[in-house]
Amino acid sequence: VVGPGRGLTRGPALGHDGVGGVIKRTRWQTLVAVAVAAGSLTYVASQWWLGRGGNPLPISPVIALVLLGLAGVLFSFGRSVRRFVLGTQPGLDPLRAVRVLVLAKASALAGSAQLGFYVAQLIVVAETTDSPGGRALAWSNGFAAGACAVLVGVALLVEWYCRVPPVDSPDEVEGGMAA
Repeated sequence: VVGPGRGLTRGPALGHDGVGGVIKRTRWQTLVAVAVAAGSLTYVASQWWLGRGGNPLPISPVIALVLLGLAGVLFSFGRSVRRFVLGTQPGLDPLRAVRVLVLAKASALAGSAQLGFYVAQLIVVAETTDSPGGRALAWSNGFAAGACAVLVGVALLVEWYCRVPPVDSPDEVEGGMAA
């Protein structure tokens, strides 16, 4: 579904003529930039909020479980696409593979933004040790940040799973060589 400098190359999900757009892998530089931008904005807004007498934002520990659940579902979807690409699981709809790829890209970007948010909150909570429930907030933010890191890692792995091997010959068609 995706490859280095290549994108979607074949399949009914691509259009009438079999030519589709290019979907490039998510660059780690983009993910770092998103995390730093989200973290910086969160840190500045949190400092402003605390300076005006507000309390740190409460973070539910359930968030980490939800993010880890999403990572597990994404990994499961990605494994089925990987088996299809390798030829060990025939019959997967190429449109489903594209949807898994788009979910992986969205998860990587959203997880990166959330990672920046939770790390910034963790820093803010660590700086204000006198806040009510500061230790519990620090643990919640730490667990959520760890779950975001796992989600981003799984999303990048699933993107890699969705790569289509390069076509060696113009005679090659879906699933093998032309007779």
